[in-house]
Amino acid sequence: MKNIENNEAIKNDTIQKITWLKFNEIVETKEPRGLFYTEEGDQYIGLNNTTGEAFAKDFNTLEECTQWLQRKINLDIQWIIDEQMDKCRDVLLNKNAEYGTEAEYFHNFNVAAKLQKISLPQALAGMMVKHTSSVYDLCRDYGQKDISLEVWEEKITDHINYLLLLKAMVVTERV
Repeated sequence: MKNIENNEAIKNDTIQKITWLKFNEIVETKEPRGLFYTEEGDQYIGLNNTTGEAFAKDFNTLEECTQWLQRKINLDIQWIIDEQMDKCRDVLLNKNAEYGTEAEYFHNFNVAAKLQKISLPQALAGMMVKHTSSVYDLCRDYGQKDISLEVWEEKITDHINYLLLLKAMVVTERV
């Protein structure tokens, strides 16, 4: 294991032991990129910040932690789902502050629906097409182009969020 000051370690995806203070700093700032771990009591906490997302997971042993960081063991599917849903929630709340109003959560969708004389779900579906197309393009190019995990995460998050908004529209129209 190498110290955090060694920038070559980040390039080589080696795992660096860091202090709890540095761990929290990386989680907050998403820098520097790389693979890290720290100890907290009898737990080892792995931190994968190779994409700038700062994924963290607790382990009972250093071996489990390093295997997870080196992707030698399967990622916990529940953890992936939890992380994705947290990201979706954060993006939706931020986008609502940007696009919605306090009185009207679906403001832009309502405007689009009125302008086009279509239903709210139809307006959403029209806006979702570009996100669906992006996901299809990524799938088509998988293995042929070097697509970063960051790009995959952005496109998948956008698509999931449109489906979550669709569900919210359908449910709130029935209430």
